[in-house]
Amino acid sequence: NRILTRPETPPRTDLASLGGWLAARGGLARGLELLRQSFAAGDERAGRSLGLCLKRAGRFQEAVDVWRELAEGGRSLFAAVELAKHAEHRLRDAEAALDWVQRALSWNPPLDARARRELAARQARLQRKVQDRK
Repeated sequence: NRILTRPETPPRTDLASLGGWLAARGGLARGLELLRQSFAAGDERAGRSLGLCLKRAGRFQEAVDVWRELAEGGRSLFAAVELAKHAEHRLRDAEAALDWVQRALSWNPPLDARARRELAARQARLQRKVQDRK
């Protein structure tokens, strides 16, 4: 309760976990603040949570900014896929979505069989969409 009722957090607090918990339970502003602090300190997990919380809140441009930072700074497969989804479904830009998928594949990330199939299916679908528009 002390952590939740005071503006400062104890020094050994897992800001990413607390921020995600707060954001999911009605404390969006404070949760986002803690996630931003943790992400700024280099916690990639906080960046993933921050982007998803912003997406759920309908704050898409802020989410895109976080995902771009993750993708360009750390070659985050998660962020590249989220950017591809955003481009495909919100922007209706199959070429931009395909570009993010191809960029992620060029990083040659270690993928399990399921993730490889999902990424290949996304790439094939986007290639068809791009070809259909030409």
